[in-house]
Amino acid sequence: MDETKLLEVIQECTTEKFTIEMLSHVPKQAPSNQITFSIRPLLGKHLLMMAPSDKRLGVCRGKYVQYAIDLETGEKEILFTGTLLAGELFFLKKFQGEAEFVQLKASLVIDQEYYIVTQYCNRGDWLKEIIDRTLSFQETIQAALDVTRGVKRMHAEGVVHRDLKLNNLFIHQEKNGRIHGVIGDFNLMDQGKEVEAGSDLLGVTMCVSPERAKIVISKKEVGENKLPQPMKEDVWMLGLVFFYWFRGGVLQWHQNLKDCLDRDMEAMRRCAQLNQEEFSEELRRSKLPPFFVPLIESMLQIDPEKRATASTVYTYLIEIAKVIEKV
Repeated sequence: MDETKLLEVIQECTTEKFTIEMLSHVPKQAPSNQITFSIRPLLGKHLLMMAPSDKRLGVCRGKYVQYAIDLETGEKEILFTGTLLAGELFFLKKFQGEAEFVQLKASLVIDQEYYIVTQYCNRGDWLKEIIDRTLSFQETIQAALDVTRGVKRMHAEGVVHRDLKLNNLFIHQEKNGRIHGVIGDFNLMDQGKEVEAGSDLLGVTMCVSPERAKIVISKKEVGENKLPQPMKEDVWMLGLVFFYWFRGGVLQWHQNLKDCLDRDMEAMRRCAQLNQEEFSEELRRSKLPPFFVPLIESMLQIDPEKRATASTVYTYLIEIAKVIEKV
């Protein structure tokens, strides 16, 4: 790897002036069973950008997000650190090698502290994309197909994501130009037919389903707050994502939430009070392309029994993709 190019990549991840001399102090190889602390920690071939001067990408539920650098390829990776990442690591390993999911590069646990290095998706998350709008219409459909295939795959394994939202879905572009939609953030993933509808999703409540909102608003006791069809909540969340992804506008019950004193509970209250007839009419009057309206409406059925499955959503998207190809 050319040192100059490697330095350029490293410099993008820190606020300090990183020099070739500093790079020479990084060990060429680190033991796989420990992190050696010199200028910066090294995990295998990955330089972990954990110095105080290095850029932090975020903190969420006790998980710190920073950069790592592959010293062999010079590529950016993503580093997660924290003590509550056992579930995330389990599911990263479970879906290893499947392009629809963020890929695990390296991991280590020291004194209950997890160090997890994953793929860096070079085109950012879906929230960034709906602001910048850099993809073609065909590419937006391809990304939606990729993500739906991933959700379909999870559900076939009995796994629910529970946190499908615009900034947990990513775009990665291969060297040949091919665009991939990628599912990330496995921190809330669960495996089982029932999950608790507790308060662990507060903060992402614009995405939760009506059935969860009704349970939270009614303040049911523990043991009475099970979601019997958690996979259908994934479909609801994906339906909301697709509404914005395919330029539907802004849903009425999402408007002016930033002005509310308790945004989370107000979003829950509005969601719990949704009326299917009025909501479906809003979808039909939205800015969605007409051929997407039946799909989104099937995903955003208030009654989970009537809501589409990931498999039927995937089949519908394939048909839309075929129609677009002929235009």
